[in-house]
Amino acid sequence: MIEGFPLTPLQLYVFLYALEGKCKFDRDECKCGGPEFLYARKVLTSMEIAPEDQEKVLEICKDNGGHCDCEILMNVSKFLLGEESIGYSIWKNLFSVLEICKGNGGHCDCEILMNVSKFLLGEESIGYSIWKNLFI
Repeated sequence: MIEGFPLTPLQLYVFLYALEGKCKFDRDECKCGGPEFLYARKVLTSMEIAPEDQEKVLEICKDNGGHCDCEILMNVSKFLLGEESIGYSIWKNLFSVLEICKGNGGHCDCEILMNVSKFLLGEESIGYSIWKNLFI
């Protein structure tokens, strides 16, 4: 973590996760709060982060390549979490899994359960059979 960074590690993970949920960038659409950090500010406010601490977070993001909400996710998350940290590895892998899900018919939680589970587990696998019998 960065000296003087106003978020705890847990708050940082919550912030990045919630921001990813507000931003959308895929083949069909790009949705970002822009250089005003509309989504980042909404997330930080909902987390009850003090306005002066919000400004510190956003200043650190800007100083490290995050000039809009999407760039915080794409450029700064690696810096904030530390490239070699377990946290960044988990974040990167989660983001990759979500992109795979979106590319295979999972554009929301329900579609991931209904469409992508078959693709990820394999239609003939025991895992998919159990999953299907329990939940689908």
